Amino acid sequence: MITGMTLSIIALVLLIAGTLWLALALAPRAPRLAVAGAVLGVFGALAVLFQNSVAAATPAIASGLGHAQATAMLERVHSGAIAAVEPLALLGDIGIALLGIAALTAGAPRWAAAAIAAGALGEGAGFATSTKALVVISFAVLFAGFLPAVRTLRTATRPHPAAEPAPAIAVS
Repeated sequence: MITGMTLSIIALVLLIAGTLWLALALAPRAPRLAVAGAVLGVFGALAVLFQNSVAAATPAIASGLGHAQATAMLERVHSGAIAAVEPLALLGDIGIALLGIAALTAGAPRWAAAAIAAGALGEGAGFATSTKALVVISFAVLFAGFLPAVRTLRTATRPHPAAEPAPAIAVS
């Protein structure tokens, strides 16, 4: 469980970093969509991080209690704080979908932007309904959409070798 939680936290940190990089790369061409996507994407990832942290802490708290007390405590936690934050995690998927639309503005292929948006929303629906197959398929679609979008952004932002100034030659 500890290994799984550690990997989950690492994945969320990487997701936040990737979301911020994508938003910064898209900001010159689609500033409003990039900012909205970044805010929603990071906020949604932080909501997931909160959920995972509470889910990891509650068994440790319940381990010292009797069965009836532990059951009541777990029920209270999962119907209170976690239940209130759970819908906010979907905002992250909406943010990623907005970044997919912004990638279209930056020159990514239409199918890539559609794959990013559909993959992000499908992944959120898969997590919300606990449908593992939908999560896996949506992740694959999302990843397939990110490949050409990131390639487009990298080639668009990388300076062309011919545009670099010529090195200065020292005359003696």
